[in-house]
Amino acid sequence: MAPRRSPLPLIAHATALAILLTACAPHKGDSATTDSATSDASDSATAANSTTDSSTPTTTEASCADVVAGDLMISDATDIATLACVVEVQGELRVSDTTTWSNLTPLANLRLVGGDVKLLRNAALVDLAGLQGLERVGGSITIVGNPQLADLSGLGGVRRLGGLGINNNALVSLAGLQDDVVFEAAQGGPAGFSVVNETLTDFDGLSAITTASAPQGLNLSVSEMPALTDVSGLDVFAAVEGPIELTLRELPALTGLQWPGPLELLNIRDAPALHELVLPAVVDAREISFERVPALTSLAGLAALRSVSEVLSLGPCNGDGLAGIVDLHGLESLEQAGIVYIDSNASLAALTGLPTSLQADNVFIWHNPALPQADADAWLVAAGLAEHAASEACDNLGGPACELSCPVY
Repeated sequence: MAPRRSPLPLIAHATALAILLTACAPHKGDSATTDSATSDASDSATAANSTTDSSTPTTTEASCADVVAGDLMISDATDIATLACVVEVQGELRVSDTTTWSNLTPLANLRLVGGDVKLLRNAALVDLAGLQGLERVGGSITIVGNPQLADLSGLGGVRRLGGLGINNNALVSLAGLQDDVVFEAAQGGPAGFSVVNETLTDFDGLSAITTASAPQGLNLSVSEMPALTDVSGLDVFAAVEGPIELTLRELPALTGLQWPGPLELLNIRDAPALHELVLPAVVDAREISFERVPALTSLAGLAALRSVSEVLSLGPCNGDGLAGIVDLHGLESLEQAGIVYIDSNASLAALTGLPTSLQADNVFIWHNPALPQADADAWLVAAGLAEHAASEACDNLGGPACELSCPVY
């Protein structure tokens, strides 16, 4: 997308920037913002040339190698002439609440950001042109509230980042990241990839990623996407070596989930049209939960599941669970679980498919109005859980009210 022309003050700055980019002299002691200082350019160039660290950016002009020692905060008041030679920001880079920045070309020499990159509430930002040279971000890239931003194409040079968070822009595509990309959080633990409140219909824009890596794991979260019908583009992350957590919430148009790899966690909530579930490689999980997924009529997509170490939740307490299932076919291979909730499933009439050989800490069979209480009691007896202090079957068809309070899960 061609950059939008900015108002006259930015055009004047852009003219000055063009001159600086062709003959950039070092800044000594100048501050790029009121709370960020650039180091002496000659010292920075020497440091850059003396190290073999692969994370150090490569520059074509030794004299154009300013390093911001702390954070770099950019607003409409920033003199863009001070940005022309910035190749590294050791702290956070933030571009926020601007009205004249249609792209990020003043940052054309930037290669490395040690902290987070935050692009927040920039009224005129239409693309990320200017970030093509950015190779590594130690923290996360957060892009929120940019009402004219249509894609992420300026991120094509990023090869390592701590995470990506996108919320409430005007994206029509996620095209941007490409080739080999490593997600690794600077503070340890899983990296994050979240997309919230965008009008995307699919994630096909991620197809330019050749391989994705997440050594410490990756939390994938997609929510409040009214037009999203297909999440298959997320498959690019299915083969990463770390554990994957997948959360899907408030997706009214999503019709199915086919995930080819393992999952540490799967949480699906408020997906009223989802009727297909195919998870052939989900064998051992930490948590699996469903809430308000009424169109799903079968759990056959969980046929490979052997163990859920913490929680298997088929419906919320006193809420709306899997209103379309009539039995539990699909869970025949389940051998071990921590806590199992079979709760608030309007049409569930039988526990067929749930093996009585299941080794579980606790099983709660609650608030299923079509399930005979006698069948629920019989299953607990056969599983050896009838006398268990915590396990309980109640408030099913013909059954007593539950004595235990609804848990928080």
